[in-house]
Amino acid sequence: MSSAPRRGAFLWPAALLFLFNAALVGPLFVTERASDKGSIEGAFIGLARFFSHHPNPFGWHPYWYGGAPAQYTYTPGLHYINALAMRLLGGLKPGQVYHAVTAVFYCLGAVTMAYMVYFFTRERWWALGAGMLYSLWSPAQWLIREVRVASVGFEAPWRLQVLVRWGEGPHIASLALLPLAVCALWKAANQKRGFSQTFLAAVLLAAVVLINWIGAFALGAVFVCLMLTLWSRRAALRALAAAGLAYLLAVFWISPSFIRTIAFNAQTVGGHYEYHLDMVWLLGGAAAGLVFLRLAFRAFPPQPYLGFLVLNTFFFGYLTLSSFWFHRYMIPQPERYVPEFELFLILLWCEIFRLGLRQSAGRRRQVVGLAMVALAVLAVGQSRRYLRRSHRMLRPARAEEWVEYKIASWLNDHVSRNDRVFILGSEGMSLNGWFDVAQAKGWFDPGVRHAVVLEFTYQISSSMNAPRGREGAIAVELLKSLGARYVVVKTPNSSLAYHDFVQPDKFEGLLPAVYRPTPEEAIYEVPGVLLAHLVRQEELPARTPVNGLDIGPLARYVAALDDPSRPLLETKWLTPNQLEVQGPFPEGMVASLQVSHADGWQAIQGQARIPIERDHLGFMVLHPHPEQNGRLLLRYSGEPEQRFCGWISLLTLVASVAAVVLEKLWGAEERKL
Repeated sequence: MSSAPRRGAFLWPAALLFLFNAALVGPLFVTERASDKGSIEGAFIGLARFFSHHPNPFGWHPYWYGGAPAQYTYTPGLHYINALAMRLLGGLKPGQVYHAVTAVFYCLGAVTMAYMVYFFTRERWWALGAGMLYSLWSPAQWLIREVRVASVGFEAPWRLQVLVRWGEGPHIASLALLPLAVCALWKAANQKRGFSQTFLAAVLLAAVVLINWIGAFALGAVFVCLMLTLWSRRAALRALAAAGLAYLLAVFWISPSFIRTIAFNAQTVGGHYEYHLDMVWLLGGAAAGLVFLRLAFRAFPPQPYLGFLVLNTFFFGYLTLSSFWFHRYMIPQPERYVPEFELFLILLWCEIFRLGLRQSAGRRRQVVGLAMVALAVLAVGQSRRYLRRSHRMLRPARAEEWVEYKIASWLNDHVSRNDRVFILGSEGMSLNGWFDVAQAKGWFDPGVRHAVVLEFTYQISSSMNAPRGREGAIAVELLKSLGARYVVVKTPNSSLAYHDFVQPDKFEGLLPAVYRPTPEEAIYEVPGVLLAHLVRQEELPARTPVNGLDIGPLARYVAALDDPSRPLLETKWLTPNQLEVQGPFPEGMVASLQVSHADGWQAIQGQARIPIERDHLGFMVLHPHPEQNGRLLLRYSGEPEQRFCGWISLLTLVASVAAVVLEKLWGAEERKL
């Protein structure tokens, strides 16, 4: 690596790259909703809306999965950035703020990638060229048939498609920060003394992890490649210190339980990725390949940056191409790491060309030059439609005309804060981006800690193996068990993006249809559903159902919920962290509260705490004292583990900032002497 650059020498290439990308994706900066209905962006907008009003990281999120700790709704970084922007830009719609922020991160992606080239080479023109190539070209379209087919009609770089068509704003944001984290970590590992650079590296590493869990795994892989590249005990220890400090900064959210939950659920989210022996062999092949490549570097003159790029390109190529070409999965959802593969592949090719021109002469230099020209021609050929039609591809949608919006508006007008709706597909993903309506399911399945909701959801929508004629009745029992008062159904002819219900007519004659935005969609009401019911202890579900057809344990429970002779309990959400239950509490009965159980809940009756237990569906069971007209107040204050981890992160941050300040002061004193 060359000597240190002049201060500000990279500013004009950075500005040029940012403005070039901003010009290409200009419509994103003013978009309220992207035109692709299948995008999950509505769920992310909903999280940002929620955190803009309720920023407590130790709070409760009542709108998904029967309620969940805010920690388990997603990694928080981008959502808190958007929440802050929504507070500062109150005149804009939440969707407009979200798209403006994610568009900034997308444009920064080319800038940070180019900065990584500049950091290691100190050559601005090569950095600018690499950034331009990254802005326009998607090599995965050459290598992966599925990517090539998916790009028909939307001929744009794959990472832009990931952002716009699938709504993966957090992934793209973490990808934009990844090169900065690499540069900071490299510098920290190779410094001789000082804490400030280590702290900066830790902050950037923590930021990548806190923004996106896919990005967190990618960062872990990059870190391993960097450790192999360093191959120095002192540098490795410094890098490990920065990584350890980063985890302490992020542990308030990325707690051990959070990691365990994500790792367990990853086996079944988005496909069948159960851990098995084939995965071990594939991981072993990746490890062997990395070690072989690292040992092979010893036969050549030292080129640590080139070696680092080779290792990363090999790993992410091995990960993604083995999935697309051979349908072998080394980890869950390997196809989602194509943007990382493209990043390092382009960086590698640019570095090979740079070294080829610098170290070659005569005919070899001409060959390298011709290869560069050929690559540039192919890249321009691939990107010419993107250059001409990018604004047309990114034209904002008129979401108020969507059926999704009509459904969301009706639910907002007719569903109280104390009711819950069973809603899937694009209408469910979009709902909370517009309105605060509680859903029986939600949109971060990797964070689910009570798998019953996923089993019941699958059965309600698919009717898989249900006895003929009983499909609707079984689904109604499951809806009652989930506390869902409304269910949204659509036919295969609906304009909604996903058609989740195999038998959409199974509720006809069983439930009243209360709204039909078009003949292809319907909202049914499940009569008598409340969040709290009086039941006897023996009427609670006897065990956890093994799947959605295992309704035997629910028979007495559902019968108790349907019993019209029992007194009614009234529930009221006072805040997202406080819930009130009022009504008579007879002797010998408990209150079944269909809100997810978590250790941070406390229930108060009068001045005394009452016991809370978890039933076999994952909901709360309250044991109130007998009272003719009682009031239970439930408060959520965060789970003990997360609060403990929060103190660790806070103390780490305070101590680190103090260390940086003291280091600067001591340095100033030394310079005076």
